[in-house]
Amino acid sequence: KRITTINLNNNKIGDIGAQHITDILRNNTNITELLLHSNSISDEGAKYLAGALKDNKTLIKLSLYRNKIGIDGAKSFAEALSKNTTILEIDLRRNESGYAAIVGAIIELRNNKTLTCLHLDDCNINSQDIQLLATALKDNQ
Repeated sequence: KRITTINLNNNKIGDIGAQHITDILRNNTNITELLLHSNSISDEGAKYLAGALKDNKTLIKLSLYRNKIGIDGAKSFAEALSKNTTILEIDLRRNESGYAAIVGAIIELRNNKTLTCLHLDDCNINSQDIQLLATALKDNQ
């Protein structure tokens, strides 16, 4: 049997750990789920992970719940997910991304045809951000 899920929730891997995780994503073709809740990953670590997602063909679920991902990290994920054709679910709940998360969602929803679940709970999103999301969802058929 092969390992398909890596669960590192509630550790302290930080940005350096996220950088090492990218090696796993680039070299292992069996990992389908990567769970990194509460790991103090900031924009820097998010950029590493997003870079690995661009070419990854096996990951279907990425959870980054309750980290420290802000505007730059959210933009990195938006760019990566517009090129990724396998990921089904990404969880960015309880991060600091706010408006950037919505902008990223818009890019993802327009260019990514595989994403089925995008978690943005508790990301400091306001009513104007929701208006942008509604516009993006019109194109997501």
